Amino acid sequence: MNLPNGFMDLESATELIVMNWLGIFSLAATIFIAIVTINYRNKQHQIKGLLDAFKILNTREHRTSRRKVYELYIEYEKNKDVGIFDNVPEVVDVRADFDVIGTLVKSRNIDEKLFLIEYGPLAYRCWKYLKKHVEAERKKRNFNPFMKNFEDLANKANRFWSKRGYDLSKTLLYQPEQEERS
Repeated sequence: MNLPNGFMDLESATELIVMNWLGIFSLAATIFIAIVTINYRNKQHQIKGLLDAFKILNTREHRTSRRKVYELYIEYEKNKDVGIFDNVPEVVDVRADFDVIGTLVKSRNIDEKLFLIEYGPLAYRCWKYLKKHVEAERKKRNFNPFMKNFEDLANKANRFWSKRGYDLSKTLLYQPEQEERS
């Protein structure tokens, strides 16, 4: 009820305040629930992406491709001929897989921390082995962004492990005669 001087009585004012607070509270609760739901769905999406990356990297075919890259790198170290990597399907597979995974990490479709814990050192080593080859390909193609996401992924891995006291540049190189997991 309005009083003669244009003010509301105390009861009407209290009612209006309670109704507004209830609306504000309902809106805040709805926004909170939406944010939690979206975050949960995004996390599930990242975990699915991570599992897909693990499936790719754990296949026998990819392990065989990495082994070939390692063998070529050892040969490269002896003769310094970067052309040794050219037109080798296994090299193409390894660099393409890590470039795609780098894109997925960058776009947050894969949980970065979990990927770097499990496969960061591997991504770094593969980059180390293929770096000169990729740089030569960039020059040939006159396209510096070539395999940039692979390079970024390797750099992220190096920074991640460096913060934890590990120097990935000093990790042992895989020797082809070893039968251990590559």
